[in-house]
Amino acid sequence: MKKRYLILPVLAMVLVGCRKTDESFEHGRYNSSVFDNNYYTEWGGVDKVEIGEISTIHVSNLVYLDNKEIPNDHSDYGFDVKNLIKEEDKFSYGYLSKLYDGRLRCDGLTTRSRVQLNKTGYGTFFPKEYRGSQGLAFALRGGTTISFPSSEARKPYTKIKVDVTMKFYVRVEGTNTYNRVDFVFADLPISSDNNGNTTYVQMDFTEEVGSKIYGADAMSFEFELKDKTQYSGYEITDDYTSDPNKEKEHFSIMLYEVLLPGSVWY
Repeated sequence: MKKRYLILPVLAMVLVGCRKTDESFEHGRYNSSVFDNNYYTEWGGVDKVEIGEISTIHVSNLVYLDNKEIPNDHSDYGFDVKNLIKEEDKFSYGYLSKLYDGRLRCDGLTTRSRVQLNKTGYGTFFPKEYRGSQGLAFALRGGTTISFPSSEARKPYTKIKVDVTMKFYVRVEGTNTYNRVDFVFADLPISSDNNGNTTYVQMDFTEEVGSKIYGADAMSFEFELKDKTQYSGYEITDDYTSDPNKEKEHFSIMLYEVLLPGSVWY
């Protein structure tokens, strides 16, 4: 059964990325059995650009699906969606290409199917300039270093809330300044520590909203664990850099796919 949380217009597409080629990886980097070795924190210079105007959009209408509700055709690239690789083949190169292939199930590929994020997130420049889409979407889950004694003990922690912020950077013509548009997804209930189950979130763009990010050259993704007190009995942090001695349990976002359905690139 679909759960719809009204928080800007709706559109139903699906994702969760898994890529079976080593072209997605930098010589096995971020593919360790050690949790804290897999955090992807690269920004590729996006965090260094000069920012001009900032617009904030608090998402008010979205589609939200749990893992079992996400369609899947079991083909090599998962559900036949217009993922970014299908829409622009330049997205098929590099480590982040596994976020753009539209695959819905990861078939036990673990770190080869996802990007593990600290709360500081990541940023990236697009291979081409963005010229519009029907909306944006992403698939993700939570993950922790907690060793639960049993599946029963894990149950209270298999659904948690996070705030997600996706930012798009639009260069001001004739300058080196970028206007930034922040999409804030507040209080998202997502799957966590639940046998790899993921959550899919999507919003539509109105004409007004879509025009704000027309010409975007880059994007970034950040999050915050909403209520750390939910982890009763565990001292937990969503910023592993604040706990170098690993005195706390660590929480991260496992991001599987980023999608801009119906997107156009120039």
